[in-house]
Amino acid sequence: MTTLIIAEKPTSAKRIAEALAEDGRPEKRVKRGVAYYVFFRDGEKHCVVPSVGHLYGLAPAHSRWDYPVFDIAWKERCEIDPKAKYVRAYLANIKELAQEADRYINASDYDIEGATLGYNILRFACGVEDAGRMRYSTLVRDDLIRAYENASPTLDWDQINAGIARHYLDFYWGVNLTRALTLALNKAARLGFKILSTGRVQAPTLAILAEREKEIESFKPTPFWQIRAEIDCEGHLIEGWFERDRLWEREEAERVVKGCEGRSAVVASITRRRYRPAPPTPLSLTDLQVEAYRAFGFTPDRALNIAQSLYEMAAISYPRTASQKLPPQIGYRAILSSVASLRDYRGLAEELLGRKKLKPKEGRKKDPAHVAIYPTTEPPKKLTSEQSRLYDLIVRRFMATFGRPAVRESMKVAVRVGDFSFIVTGRRTIEENWYRFYKPYVKLEETPLPDLKEGQELTVRRVELIEKQTQPPKRYTPASLVRELESRGIGTKATRAEIIRTLFNRGYIKGRSIRITELGRGVVNTLRLYCPRILSEELTREFERKMDLIMQGKLNVDRVLDDCKAVLKDILAEFRSKEEGIGEYLAREVKKAERPMLGPCPRCGDGVLLVVYSRRTRRRFVGCTGYFKKKCSFTLPLPQRGKLDSLGDKCKGCGYPIVMIQERGRRPWRYCINPDCPTKNARRKG
Repeated sequence: MTTLIIAEKPTSAKRIAEALAEDGRPEKRVKRGVAYYVFFRDGEKHCVVPSVGHLYGLAPAHSRWDYPVFDIAWKERCEIDPKAKYVRAYLANIKELAQEADRYINASDYDIEGATLGYNILRFACGVEDAGRMRYSTLVRDDLIRAYENASPTLDWDQINAGIARHYLDFYWGVNLTRALTLALNKAARLGFKILSTGRVQAPTLAILAEREKEIESFKPTPFWQIRAEIDCEGHLIEGWFERDRLWEREEAERVVKGCEGRSAVVASITRRRYRPAPPTPLSLTDLQVEAYRAFGFTPDRALNIAQSLYEMAAISYPRTASQKLPPQIGYRAILSSVASLRDYRGLAEELLGRKKLKPKEGRKKDPAHVAIYPTTEPPKKLTSEQSRLYDLIVRRFMATFGRPAVRESMKVAVRVGDFSFIVTGRRTIEENWYRFYKPYVKLEETPLPDLKEGQELTVRRVELIEKQTQPPKRYTPASLVRELESRGIGTKATRAEIIRTLFNRGYIKGRSIRITELGRGVVNTLRLYCPRILSEELTREFERKMDLIMQGKLNVDRVLDDCKAVLKDILAEFRSKEEGIGEYLAREVKKAERPMLGPCPRCGDGVLLVVYSRRTRRRFVGCTGYFKKKCSFTLPLPQRGKLDSLGDKCKGCGYPIVMIQERGRRPWRYCINPDCPTKNARRKG
């Protein structure tokens, strides 16, 4: 008997082989430049062969570039993508080893994608329709042995069906809408062959960002005033704020300030409150991405890639999980004992091990395949700087979930200044408890107050009037957008980061504080005007719900795909009937995007400043739209190197627009387009 075990990646294959070989030393063989592993277990020959992610992908059955397209088929990735030629070696090894095999096991990652890629390899490369299935959440030796010994005799069909449905659904949506947009644009404008893409999840995600940009642009700030009192308490300066947080009339605010002049302060009342902040919940993938962005500035896809690398070295559990649960079966004490072997965590881990009972604070979210992210019993020996930081976050979060609630105290002091009341607030930590485990990732406001008594008289040093304005909604960051998509039920835990990265790569969005570009806005405006169903969140959520029902075995794949085709045919027929108008509108939007608008012309006031390229020299400069109509000749020079983006910001020194310049290998830098800007002159003199 020969058993062929299919792993998802080369690193996984090596770990599986080392775990299952009875002496821990499988024979490494290399063919076509790709390693696979051979060993004997219980007298039977085993081969562990790696894939390298998906070896098969969907592609149209014909080469005609048109739409609608529903005749598609699975093909080898190297046939679809010329850059994927390396896949041939992996496929050839699998096909060759499959000829000698009597039994097959899919040992890819236990999720929808792992189930799908394993099934495609088995049916297309090995010629079998069913196999065993190993299920594991870590690449730790004991977990892999347990997964092998308890392998299911059949594949996980619900996951496979959901995966097949998702691939077909996303491909139908992506290929048809991308072709429709692209053909409409290229028929209407001579821009060369320019591809505009969108998809089932990309479109509503872009619409969310466009809506936020619209809210920010239409926001009209309202002025308000706050009043701050600086109070001396026996040499300690404390600050109090007028009891009404915002005053909307300046006259009223000035009346309060005047009424406080020359007055002392008297402590009117003191209120103390103790509260017990609960420990954090275990990390789901979204939680990890949000925390990694907050703590280190890692984008969601970067955080996932680093977490994946830690998983592949068996340092953490499988990261693509929506769970906030840590069941006892993972072995709390074994993990903490292992963590205690690392100097940075020894004292904290030993403190937890000294308790009779260990119970983590769990969250509400569950995942049918995996528990929350946790460190394993195999601490890593050598990590990169980024891996080390993410591993530290995961270890400390794991320990913090076992911590006791912290004890904090808030103190609210009402102080009378003449006829007016000011509020002084203080906060302090009485017992750190779980905070100690999660340092430095927990930020605490510590503002202790001196010992005050009711009726105590204090000295008012000054009372100042502070003018502010209401602020527009904040722009999304990549991390907050991942959280927003999760809350709206758009995309999956494994795909949201990829969707955001795709929007960046397409040039539809830019910046860490995400701004939609003119191109992205143009695509959304076009679809909203002519075909709004493409942007529908509800339609996207409906298909996500249907795929969940497939996972639960409650819905048939063919029925979902038939529903998808019916909806798409209807949308595409509407699109085709409006194709000319869509193309013309898109062409105008794309041309606008290729000439970034920087702001109003400071000379004529009627025109708009654009980035213009000279037909003769191809050098770029700033020009007024009146330049093309020979009404205004205002121009300004620009740096000639680097990618240029409009930020929509104005220079504080001169009021001219600011642009961002990005040169390869250098950090982006902000540039005021005014060559005579006083801030530049100041730098020159310095």
